[in-house]
Amino acid sequence: MFKKKKVDVQKSEKSAAKRKVNNRDGLQTHLIYLSIAVVIVTALTAAAFYFIQGGMVDQMRQQEARSIAQVLSARLTNTARVYRQVAVKAVQDDQLVALLREERLDEMKRYEVQMKRLLPSGVSVRFFPRGWDMTDNKSTPPVSFATLDMLRTVEQSGKPSDLEVHQVTTPRQHIAFAVPIGSKDDIVGSVLVALPFDQLQRIFDGVDTHLGLQLQQVAAGRSVSVVSMGNFPSSGVATVPVLDTIWQVAYVAGSVDRLDDLLLGLIIIVVAGLLLLLAAVFLNNRLKKSFHDDQVRLYKLAEGIGQGRSVAAPDALTVEMQAAFNLVAQL
Repeated sequence: MFKKKKVDVQKSEKSAAKRKVNNRDGLQTHLIYLSIAVVIVTALTAAAFYFIQGGMVDQMRQQEARSIAQVLSARLTNTARVYRQVAVKAVQDDQLVALLREERLDEMKRYEVQMKRLLPSGVSVRFFPRGWDMTDNKSTPPVSFATLDMLRTVEQSGKPSDLEVHQVTTPRQHIAFAVPIGSKDDIVGSVLVALPFDQLQRIFDGVDTHLGLQLQQVAAGRSVSVVSMGNFPSSGVATVPVLDTIWQVAYVAGSVDRLDDLLLGLIIIVVAGLLLLLAAVFLNNRLKKSFHDDQVRLYKLAEGIGQGRSVAAPDALTVEMQAAFNLVAQL
């Protein structure tokens, strides 16, 4: 009989030891799951903030580029208006009108010199009678087909032309505009004003080249770069028009990809939050079940002691519950 009881005690001890290992392993497994979940959520959150920060930095650069483009546009507009106003005022002379009407071109030299004095150095001026149709690329300023087209336009409209760049990318590229001479209903000719091209480049001096900026000339629905700074992509570009010219300042405005990064970052944060919530719920349920099992064991332990049976304290999941088991078993 004692032998049988000894065997039962050994089996009980083995069962208790096995249950202790299982409980300990179960708690360790829960902690491992929680640690893995925390690592995954941390990694996802870091990735999310990386995307969001990248999008915010890109937006700041876009805002900086847009502000600089607006400042450059204002500078160019003011410069164009000053030149046109000086030219318009200079040709309001009845004697000049009479000379052009009579096509006394040799006597126009005096007016060309006077007008050049009103403008910065390097500017060239030339007067033309109405209907001039001869090109001369060796003259100063050069007279190209684009020049003749500009002269016809101002003679027909009676308004000064917009500033534009002629002979783009050639050694003789320059800024040109024309002003009609005479009354609105009686245009007798026009004056061509040519400005050195480097005046455009000087306006861009000091601008941060990493932003990616271009001064573009728009004609016939097409844009041509006349001044370029920094790396300029073929897409994701916005423009600011330059008044009284046929130019626009183009800047890198970013792309939809950067907005997608922001959205992706927010999605990752939401997913990470859901994963952490699911892990917490899962761990909470497992712990609640373990605590419930310990409570059942404690109840059975107390019940056995109450019935006069000698019952060994079972192994609990936590130290506190194990202390309670041991205390009850010693009663």
